[in-house]
Amino acid sequence: MTQNKLKNLELFTPPEILPTLITDLTQGIDTFSILYHATRLNLFDHLKEPKNASSLCESVGINTRIGEKFLNYLVGSDFLLEKDGIYSLSKTAETYLITDSPYYLGNYIAYYFIHKLSNLPPYDEFLKNGPPTDPKKMWVFDETS
Repeated sequence: MTQNKLKNLELFTPPEILPTLITDLTQGIDTFSILYHATRLNLFDHLKEPKNASSLCESVGINTRIGEKFLNYLVGSDFLLEKDGIYSLSKTAETYLITDSPYYLGNYIAYYFIHKLSNLPPYDEFLKNGPPTDPKKMWVFDETS
């Protein structure tokens, strides 16, 4: 076998380790973003009684075409259940994503999205220049972070 053919063969041989650590992390950002938007729409409150996509999208006030994809993403992420075109809450959503639940985490999700994900510290700057001198930015380097 020639050296060139051997190199091409290597390209089709998968590595021993899968990239799931990386792909799960990046897909997790999408899932979190969709969960944030679903809680901002109070989507889960609208599913205290199961509904079809059209009815749910109308009651929430979202476009039906993209809304169904949105709902299916929530199904794939185990926040919603779907059977025969009818959407309902998973146990997780029922427990933590209904606004009148004593365990409601929608405000935590909003806080984390707005204050953490949307305002990431400038790590590249810190890595190049060292810790910040501004006391408001020192939390990045405290003992608990």
